[in-house]
Amino acid sequence: MKRYPKLIRFFGIMLCFLILDFKTAYAIEGGSDALNSPFVVPVNTIVSSSMYGGCSGALLSPYIVATAGHCILDSSGLISKEIYVGEAGQENSNNFIKWNRVTSIEITSSYQGGADGKVGKDDIVFLLLANPLKYSTPVRLASEAEILNFKTSKSQLKILGYGIVSDKGETSIKPKSMNASFSPITALDSNAAYASSANSDACSGDSGGPVLSISASEIIVVGITTGIRKSVNCTKAETDGSFLTLFSLISRYTNLAFAAATKNTEKMVANNILSIRKLEESIAALEEENSGLLDANADFNDENEKLKIDVEDLKTAFLENQNNIIDLEKQIEELQIQIELLKEQIPTTITCIKGKLTKKVTAVKPACPSGYKKK
Repeated sequence: MKRYPKLIRFFGIMLCFLILDFKTAYAIEGGSDALNSPFVVPVNTIVSSSMYGGCSGALLSPYIVATAGHCILDSSGLISKEIYVGEAGQENSNNFIKWNRVTSIEITSSYQGGADGKVGKDDIVFLLLANPLKYSTPVRLASEAEILNFKTSKSQLKILGYGIVSDKGETSIKPKSMNASFSPITALDSNAAYASSANSDACSGDSGGPVLSISASEIIVVGITTGIRKSVNCTKAETDGSFLTLFSLISRYTNLAFAAATKNTEKMVANNILSIRKLEESIAALEEENSGLLDANADFNDENEKLKIDVEDLKTAFLENQNNIIDLEKQIEELQIQIELLKEQIPTTITCIKGKLTKKVTAVKPACPSGYKKK
């Protein structure tokens, strides 16, 4: 078992970082489909004007992602000014400029990219995002005691990434996962460890992906994939046929995680203060508008009172008119009776005949003389 560190010293730990000429970063050889996994995110970094680097990342909170330090460097070895993070478990894309942009980075002051293709010490970084990502399954960081227990018991681990899927360079835009165990082999970097797998291995582009301990009750982030003993694009098998993956122990960098969380809190507080100020401005505007409405309402009430008085006057006038109408109707009835009586007193003329004789009689109640008949 002691032969592994010697082999690794001889060959070096190659960076698990895929530099692309505007192509997509892709995932784990011999792994399982991890599409829609809530734990792994694609991380793309602008390396130069014509290239970007594709890596993986571990989603720790809606605003914080952990990845490998070498994943965020530009072609000059400095931290890139343009780093983008996609949604967890989603397909990788060339159109990553529309992804969530990194606004702040927490990295050790002593970090330097490794020389001759080797992984540098403290190869881990925490990214603070401009906007929150969907965070459906909470995770927590492993403690130092848990790390020691995992290593002693050779605990089962799950590694996820967006790297190439074969040593020949075959690619997939979907994330992959593989099962491994915590290796008892001691890494050269005291802040790193190895995961061992019998039939799967990490490839270029898997750097920064989460190394997880998954139980029925919780998900624990043990570390971040940082390097492999490289064949062509993927891990070179050891003499016993197993594959080793180097990862940074996240428990050694809780200060950086705390700093990122603090910045995130400060950012949220600043955003909340800004929101409060905007709300206060909105409230002031609403109060001013409300004051105007109150004044208008007072004017309306005054006008309404006047209208009420006018309505009461109209009601009174209406009642008076109704009474007048009733009186007039009574007078009309009396006049109609008088008219009928007068009609009875108006004389009328009738014609009476007796043989060839004709006589007209005019009276209130005319009647023909004796011997005459009414014509």
